[in-house]
Amino acid sequence: AMLASSPNAVKRIIAQQISTKNGASLTGLAKRFKSSGAGVRHITKISDLSRPEIASILSLAMEMRATPSDYHDALKHKTLLMLFEKPSLRTRVSLEAGMTSLGGHGIAYMTGDSPIGKKETY
Repeated sequence: AMLASSPNAVKRIIAQQISTKNGASLTGLAKRFKSSGAGVRHITKISDLSRPEIASILSLAMEMRATPSDYHDALKHKTLLMLFEKPSLRTRVSLEAGMTSLGGHGIAYMTGDSPIGKKETY
């Protein structure tokens, strides 16, 4: 997917996202942020995003905040798995609350308490 390079293109993208007001709007926005190559795009810092991408994210966030009921099922049938090395109450609760408010489900997995990489005995 190609990313918008002009302010007018960003406005068109935002208008398309907002006009659908359902899970497709979030899915469509996510598709626009994927790199043109294959695979997942990892965003680890704000500078990994272009100005138009940031503008699109903020505009969608403002719309979602203004009309949360339009997005109550935007992540229906979606699950977020959160992997934590250390306890992180605020982050875990914030992500779980966000997923729930959008119709999804969050699972917190504490790697320090888990047997990942070890065989379970029977």
